[in-house]
Amino acid sequence: GRLSVNDKVAEIFPEYIPENPSPYILKATVRDCLMMAVFNETGCYDWDTPDWVKCFFDNDTYKQMPGTVFHYDTNATVVLAGIVEKLTGKKVLEYMRPLLDELGISKDIWCVQSPDERSWTGSGILATPRDLARFGLFCLKRGEWNGKQLVDREYMMQATTKQIGNFVAHSGIRTSGYGYQFWMQPEGGFSCSGMGSQYALMYPEQDLVVITTADAQGLKNAEDFIRESFLKNILHGCQAEALPENPEAQAALAEASVLHLPKIEGELSSPWVEKVNGVKYTFDDNRWGFKWMKLDFTADCCTLTYEKHDQVDSFPLYIGEFGPTFLFPEKAAGKRIDILDTNYRCVSQGAWDMENTLVGNVFAVDNNL
Repeated sequence: GRLSVNDKVAEIFPEYIPENPSPYILKATVRDCLMMAVFNETGCYDWDTPDWVKCFFDNDTYKQMPGTVFHYDTNATVVLAGIVEKLTGKKVLEYMRPLLDELGISKDIWCVQSPDERSWTGSGILATPRDLARFGLFCLKRGEWNGKQLVDREYMMQATTKQIGNFVAHSGIRTSGYGYQFWMQPEGGFSCSGMGSQYALMYPEQDLVVITTADAQGLKNAEDFIRESFLKNILHGCQAEALPENPEAQAALAEASVLHLPKIEGELSSPWVEKVNGVKYTFDDNRWGFKWMKLDFTADCCTLTYEKHDQVDSFPLYIGEFGPTFLFPEKAAGKRIDILDTNYRCVSQGAWDMENTLVGNVFAVDNNL
């Protein structure tokens, strides 16, 4: 009862309203944020932006009537989390914990913090596939769990049905429309669709939830492949009755259900190894700050050593096959997006794509928080 979808966002954050604000800023509601149909055409926060809610109102781009045009803007999601945390005095996941406990969602779920120490709900919630599946099933049942209505059903119906079209979205993302933070899918479904193929695909008519947790950004057309495979092989293959037991198919599925990282295909050696082995290459000024680099080859590994920002580091690139895990030498963001404090455990693999071209991938395979 502390918040309505019709509440004005500007009235919740009066401290952030600029002088002589656009009337559109004053009109925007919680519902507009839920639909990603706010007054800005694009988001404004970056890693070094000190206050991600404040910049939502400070954004000096062209303004438009809220509630009229969909623009994919995670800043709207950030503001929604900011509203919850301001009104409750708790982090989003802490406030939700009684609901999460009802769903049996583990304590493993957590959220990266933005620079202003709010929950980065725009892209930073981490959950196991099993926990995400429980949340997906809860949404599929429109807020009901084990016969109890835990979230208002009318609200959940609105959230998971089309509230605005997104065919003309400036972001280029086009689906069957958008609800309240849910993407509408063809053939009656809706979804949580995260970057890199992190999906909860929900189809009420088929009583079906499909979960993928992945980072497929480095694989060409991977997201389209996952969606098309789901529609063709799973959704269209559903039937009302249970399938008969099939031990052979079950064994084949188990054999196929082994996680593999994509490998770079190519030659294991090249005449260029002798030319570049141990040679130190000095770089021109560049935006990454590299000063020099050298490659040292052994039978199955290339060690890259380099200087960047007055610090010398190195890491292995294993040729042909993935080698043992190692800590990447440079720190990355861990619990807070703007603080580089974490060395991630990685694996690497590379191959000679051409005689003079060595290509490598380094994958972070966990977070060690």
